[in-house]
Amino acid sequence: MSVERRASTEELRILFREIHRLSVSLKNLDFSFGDNLLLLPARGVLELLQESGPQTVPALAKARNSSRQNVQIIVDRLERLTCVTITPNPRHKRSSLVELTAKGSAVLADVEAQEGRMLQVLAARFSADETSRALECVRRVSVAVGLTREARATISSGNQKPLKREDRRTNRRSRPRSHQRPDDDGAFDEGLPVSLL
Repeated sequence: MSVERRASTEELRILFREIHRLSVSLKNLDFSFGDNLLLLPARGVLELLQESGPQTVPALAKARNSSRQNVQIIVDRLERLTCVTITPNPRHKRSSLVELTAKGSAVLADVEAQEGRMLQVLAARFSADETSRALECVRRVSVAVGLTREARATISSGNQKPLKREDRRTNRRSRPRSHQRPDDDGAFDEGLPVSLL
């Protein structure tokens, strides 16, 4: 019985680059409605509003694991397109609620239909077995990267358990910034090298 060869660091580097390229392609994937285009992040905001009802920009940002500033830009554009409306928040005077409009719901339904047609074309190129293996591999890589980051945080802090997010940020601020990169909300994060992301 032969022993399966382990992946080399170069093979993983190539895999991460391909995942990154795919991620960028998906983020820049646009769907047309009338004379306008809807990028994937804007669609994600509309879906959140449809699923969970009116929400504040900070709540949307948290749910999307993004910065408040990024989500505010998306919301402003969706408001100009009359896909969302901004209404007063009875619980918080300074943080208004973003609400899906009837046009926003119609746009979302149209986008989902366009996506369905695109996925039908793509599905014809792959077997169910290929798709299942690819999904399993991506999930395992994702879990392994997460565990690696937790282990690094544990080792660097001298703790036996992973640090909470706030504690990791405090710990990072005391280190030189030369080996750090900013994450979505402006804090510095030590993950994979920038060239792999």
